[in-house]
Amino acid sequence: MHADVDTSVPTTADAYYRRGAARLALKDYGPAIADLGEAIRMSPGTAAYYRSRSAVYRANGNARLARADLERAVALDPNDGETLMVQGYARIEDGDRAGALVDADAAAKVTPPASLKLRAAADLYERTGHAERGIPLLDAMIAVHRDDAAVSGLYNARCWARALANVELSAAADDCAHAIRIGGRTPDVVDTRGLLRFRMGDYAGAIADYDNVLNDDPKAAWSLYMRGAARIASARPMRATPIRPRPWRSIPRSPTGSRTTSSAVRASRQKVGSGFWITRCDDKPPERATASDLTQPALEHDAIR
Repeated sequence: MHADVDTSVPTTADAYYRRGAARLALKDYGPAIADLGEAIRMSPGTAAYYRSRSAVYRANGNARLARADLERAVALDPNDGETLMVQGYARIEDGDRAGALVDADAAAKVTPPASLKLRAAADLYERTGHAERGIPLLDAMIAVHRDDAAVSGLYNARCWARALANVELSAAADDCAHAIRIGGRTPDVVDTRGLLRFRMGDYAGAIADYDNVLNDDPKAAWSLYMRGAARIASARPMRATPIRPRPWRSIPRSPTGSRTTSSAVRASRQKVGSGFWITRCDDKPPERATASDLTQPALEHDAIR
């Protein structure tokens, strides 16, 4: 028993739930499952208890039971946008991008348009390969939160979504400019602008932005990939034959919503420019390519082709 956990015997479902949550935080999974199971036994209609136990099961490596508990939580409270988004992220982890897209749509429908929780839904759209669907959500959040401290991150997120979807690029440039004006020239915004400049064919500008990001974090995988892509693009003519886009999964985001650029996402591709596929692979830092920027992962695909 961890010293930080109340050793008294709980008498209510909520007390078991709270102790189970504390044990989850301490990674004491077996007792956490037992406590949450008791909370569910005492109050089987409470969705939050199933969602919490699902988190324990997933952390403990039991994806099947985690899915079952999340499905039960959604069945009990189908209008809880947060639970729908949690289920969507779980489905992404399990490789069910179609199911995650359904969850993103449902969460966007039931979450108030002014809520900053919709940023997670926009991110979920991105991870399913539909970044463009998150743009209206970010529009609504920015309209309501223009004077909030969070608005710089929202402008950055909308710039990223537009650049990733390759739509409204002039408006995306305005978004990046607003993000920099409000929140400063942070690595996350500069990294976003690098992608936008790549999309717009400004390869020298993209290289300069990725140089700046990599000065702060020399192992930032996404920035290394994209700087290499920009260097290759600037050195050779664009292909005349378009390549059909393939499914893509996004870079993970931290709990604050910023991209974690220290590692890449497995078996993932996005057509980010004329003739270019960008591949990202979990925990495989870039090792070689033009100017040592692009890796050739030991998988079935190339970093650029």
